Amino acid sequence: MINDLDNEFKKLSEVYSSNLPSKINEIESAFNQLISTWDLNNLMKFSSLIHKLNGSAGIYGFAEISKLAAKIESQISHHNQDVPANKQAIEEINKLIAELKNKIKSIDVSPTVLTVKKIDTSSVFLLNSNDDYSFGKSWAAGLTKDLIAFGYKVSVYNDINLLFSALNDNYPLAIIISLDLILNPFIVNMNNASLNDALNICFKKNHTIFFSKSGEIDKRLDAVRMHGKSFLLLPFEISELSNELDTLKRLWEEKCKVIIVDDDKELLSYQSTLLSNAGIDNKAISSYKEIEKVLHEFKPDLLLFDLNMEGCNGVELAAIIRQQKMYEYLPIIYLSTEENINIQVQALNVGADDFITKGTDPNIII
Repeated sequence: MINDLDNEFKKLSEVYSSNLPSKINEIESAFNQLISTWDLNNLMKFSSLIHKLNGSAGIYGFAEISKLAAKIESQISHHNQDVPANKQAIEEINKLIAELKNKIKSIDVSPTVLTVKKIDTSSVFLLNSNDDYSFGKSWAAGLTKDLIAFGYKVSVYNDINLLFSALNDNYPLAIIISLDLILNPFIVNMNNASLNDALNICFKKNHTIFFSKSGEIDKRLDAVRMHGKSFLLLPFEISELSNELDTLKRLWEEKCKVIIVDDDKELLSYQSTLLSNAGIDNKAISSYKEIEKVLHEFKPDLLLFDLNMEGCNGVELAAIIRQQKMYEYLPIIYLSTEENINIQVQALNVGADDFITKGTDPNIII
């Protein structure tokens, strides 16, 4: 179903698309200024512009633009105010900027923007085989009856492809899956790379509960590697499962409050709309100087920071927050294009809790 927030995504994307030519012209101008006068201010300006294009283009669905920007960002990262780019590097960056200018002439002006599916907190999907590998059809019927008694709607599937199809249009509270079925090579071919990738994406997007006849460590490890959130050993008490589902349901239905800080206003609008579409109350601010006032008034449950911001970066802002005892345990998550694992670890060392790469599927972020 298309709603107002889905339409808002489309509007944001169309505005972004129309602004792309001026953005790239500004980048070209900034690079010419940097070549003319190689100093810290010009280097920081150019680096900031190309970094923002890298992040925002990917978010709004312009993957090829983002990749070209990332190549330029990688090129310029090898230089500083004391080590200017040589002739070869300048030629390479100019070539990439020319590719950017050519690329925007042929891009789709209405790129696909991923929307967030609304979770149905009363819905549960069950993937179970009809054979001995997972207790069979009668067991599934009994589990379904018990869950219905606890107020849940249960959809039962005995084929992984049918489950995939159902998940295209639905977002259940949880997926309950027979680990023995998934690991049975006669039913699911895990050597099929595309199927393996699809399974991992499916399990990562959703709250996946695996169950198995065996609780041995290797089975539990398999469940962890497939992004299982929990593991139930057969036979289990229905109360064990219902308690987990009830807790998960409460978490989704409670109003979560998030502060987003990003100096790129287009990215900020996108992230704010994304959270709003998922029913998450949020405040979006583009300057670190606003954080203290909004923290005090809004009282968030979580902070979402961009890593690379002018004036005060995300690491510094996280350190400022952690200086204050009242916010010592307030969750902080970085959202950035930074893929260097060493930089990510350094950023987390100041007391942040997680690191999400920009461009990650919105449903995984939520």
